[in-house]
Amino acid sequence: MSNALLSSPFQANKEKLLTLRLQNELNTTRIFKALDAAPNTIGAGVVFIDHEYSL
Repeated sequence: MSNALLSSPFQANKEKLLTLRLQNELNTTRIFKALDAAPNTIGAGVVFIDHEYSL
């Protein structure tokens, strides 16, 4: 559930900037490919959970 009514515009902007920064700095495609290629992680489940805890 989103608590958009309770957050301030400043907080929303801060979260958006953080999201953009993480997307630019983390190459999730490369990370997931590396996990898939590593023999130690075969069968391991990787789940991406966003800021609203949705899958």
